Amino acid sequence: MRYRYAISSTGTEGSFVYLFTVPVVAPLNLYKQYTKIQPLGNGGERHAGWPIDLWSWASLEESERTFFRGYCPGVYQDDMWIYTLNDNNVWVVARTIMFWHKEAEQWSADNTLGFQLTFKVKLATALDI
Repeated sequence: MRYRYAISSTGTEGSFVYLFTVPVVAPLNLYKQYTKIQPLGNGGERHAGWPIDLWSWASLEESERTFFRGYCPGVYQDDMWIYTLNDNNVWVVARTIMFWHKEAEQWSADNTLGFQLTFKVKLATALDI
């Protein structure tokens, strides 16, 4: 079975573009239920912040980068939808805010090295697959 990572600007059925059809290799995926750990006075900790999903690649070709840039022409793009794996290894559809880290991009020939996209998860629902 192929991986199911996909992206959409509308979230409607049939609007998702699966990354393997572009083709873009599957990202290294890191899904976190919270973005901050706050220490408590009793020695415990509280988890705070939004869930986030990080998609990372060691290297992307210029055409692959351009594909993603079409979805996020600025620093961020609100109401982006993705299919991704959550921290329980379950495929979810997530309504997100997509963040572009242009300042962190490093180039070698026609490749972007250490490329990363951050998705702030507003809502995630398990996919029925």
